[in-house]
Amino acid sequence: MTYDFPDDLVPLQRDWFAVDRDRTAAARAGDDEAFESAGVRFQTLSIALHRHPWMQACETRFQARMALREAAAPAD
Repeated sequence: MTYDFPDDLVPLQRDWFAVDRDRTAAARAGDDEAFESAGVRFQTLSIALHRHPWMQACETRFQARMALREAAAPAD
């Protein structure tokens, strides 16, 4: 199934990925302050993704979430 994501949703997911990387880097470096700051941002973004009106209205949320992650995934 393909999804037509709203313009703000893919960048929001990309921000989530970036903050997750920042949080992981801070944890590895033992930087508690950066880890806590990234954790707050991570939680805020997670809630924003979960509560996004498009996601709330989506009938197949799990598949939509996986497709969104794939669409926003950083290139390796």
